[in-house]
Amino acid sequence: MIFGLNNRFFSSSLQHLFAILLPAGFLRVGPTHEFMAEQSTEMSHTQASELLDLLLSHADAISGFDVQALVNLADAAESMGRSEDAEFLLSNISEKESKSGWVGLATAKRYLHKNPQKAMKIISGIIESTEEKINGNSNGKGIDTSSTGEEVANSDKGECSDSECSHSHEMDGVPDAETSSNTAMLLLQAAALNLRGQLEADSGAPDAARESWALSLAIKAGYGDLFGQANGHHNLLQLAKQQDNLEDALVHATRVVELVADAEDSAWQAHALADLAHLTACDENFDQADIHYRSSLELAEENDDLAAQVVAHWGIADLALIRGDGESALTAYGQALAAHMKLDVPAPEALLQRINALTESQ
Repeated sequence: MIFGLNNRFFSSSLQHLFAILLPAGFLRVGPTHEFMAEQSTEMSHTQASELLDLLLSHADAISGFDVQALVNLADAAESMGRSEDAEFLLSNISEKESKSGWVGLATAKRYLHKNPQKAMKIISGIIESTEEKINGNSNGKGIDTSSTGEEVANSDKGECSDSECSHSHEMDGVPDAETSSNTAMLLLQAAALNLRGQLEADSGAPDAARESWALSLAIKAGYGDLFGQANGHHNLLQLAKQQDNLEDALVHATRVVELVADAEDSAWQAHALADLAHLTACDENFDQADIHYRSSLELAEENDDLAAQVVAHWGIADLALIRGDGESALTAYGQALAAHMKLDVPAPEALLQRINALTESQ
């Protein structure tokens, strides 16, 4: 007997409790999405851990959860640093289900660093499976994913290939059952390709990673997924940076700024503009870089984003120093330091050194 209830009744009640909590996001620890933050649905780390302990102490309750609930619980356990519990929860999912669909993708993500070979095997299976289903449903019709990274990056915003436009028009109004099925498969395929690109990049295969991310990006572009496209260009931007390819990095950084602006995500836009400003300065276009930094700063101040403010002030100061304007540089460095102090973390030594050097020279 537990809390005066018999185990069978308790297990049933526990299943019902978690069925309510999981979709509502109650097991999310810490900050959640904006619409969640407005409601009192957050759990502290301790509360979530205690609730998870309660569930794990009743194996018969676990057997009653569906696949998605088990994945959500495993994600919650992982976020609390309880990897062994996460593995146990996932072990209750059948072998077939754990290697297919979105559940398979979640499983692969969990093995991304622990067992890259296993993750790649699952991802490859998902991509092959979705390709077969898409071809089977549409008789070869669908989004053209043959574009290269350069073609996707340099395409005019709002334009698409004939096959992309054709498929996009099919999405107008209420899609039929076949289109709905293809949509789900293509979105899953885009996510799997994105994860494959991450694995390839981590394993030192940049060309393969670029191709996977370009294919994923082409699918997202076909559906007008602004955030998905921004994420895709961000991945390609990081890859270009690693390879010291300033030309490609500028192209992708510009597209990220454009896409997040279209999506009206001013917080992301502030950081994206700072990234573009830095690259523009590397290209020795200092006036334009200054414009980007100041645009970033304006958005950062509107959003009370101190981290973005530090970056923007610092960039503006560096550019002033390049122009030989030590007074303006010192002012901007001081503003960067003031914003950094509000973050309640030690100021970077490099920032302090710049301020000291300018102070001593005056």
